[in-house]
Formats: sequence, C-alpha cells, structure tokens
Amino acid sequence: MSEGTDPMFHRAPSVFPATAAQHASPQSAAATTDGPPPGRHKEVIGFLAIGALSYAVDAGLLWLLIRYGQVDLRIAATVGFWTSVLANFTLNRWLFHRNAAGGLSRHTMRYATLLCVSYLVTLAGLSAAERVGMNILVAKTLLTAVISVWNFVLYRAWVFR
Repeated sequence: MSEGTDPMFHRAPSVFPATAAQHASPQSAAATTDGPPPGRHKEVIGFLAIGALSYAVDAGLLWLLIRYGQVDLRIAATVGFWTSVLANFTLNRWLFHRNAAGGLSRHTMRYATLLCVSYLVTLAGLSAAERVGMNILVAKTLLTAVISVWNFVLYRAWVFR
C-alpha cells in the first residue's frame, strides 16, 4: 500500500488553492499538498540522529566526569557541552548544509552565537536543578529537549542560511 492510499498517512488538503501546474497530474498535486517539501523528512531524521549522538556525548561526559572524575558540575557540563558542540556542528554542516550560502566562517559565527545562548541556558538550568536536588541527567535531558527545538528552527532559518 503506498503512502498516498494508506489512511495512516492521510493528510488534510492544503488551505491554498491549487495552481494550474498542480492540476496537470495527480502526482504533482500530491507532491505540493502532502506535507513538507521533499527531503524534509530525511533532514528531520538526520537532525534527530545527530542530536541523539550529541546528547550521548554531552550527557555521557557530564556523568563520567562527575561520577568518576569528581569534577565540579559546571566544569563537567562545560566539557560535555563543548565536546558535543564540535561533533554536532561538524556533522550538521557536512551532512545537510555543506553547500549552503555564506561559507564556513559565517556559519561558524552564527553557530557560536546560538551556542553561547544555549550554553548559558544549560549552565543556569543545571545549577538550578542542583540547588533544588533534581537529578542532573533528568535536568540535562529536559534542557536538551527545549534547546533542540529552537536549534532546529534556527539552524534552518539563520545559522546555515
């Protein structure tokens, strides 16, 4: 059963009127009214996979440094955060944005700006979690979920544009 006939994949019709080109064939109409542009699903899945890897590096280093290195929370959070940042930027740019306009220096500056904000939010959130006795990995997971949403939007709209 194809995606177009499977009720599980049924999408509401577009609210925009069809153009003459869309009336030319059922395939062209379906392609323009059925969900995100081609390739967007692949990009979202890739973003989530890279994010999961980055989270594993970040949270893993945070946990290892606190548990076995007896390192202060803020230092452990800093090492984990910036190590995962390097992996995340490299993989996102290489897989999805290597041909984007603006070049490496522009992307790097914008990415660094976004990450400074994310880093400060992470440190503030983890420090607050520590003060109230919240599990650090739970706090890190919640912070990562929130930060990931705005990162995805800003990667496409600003960082790699």
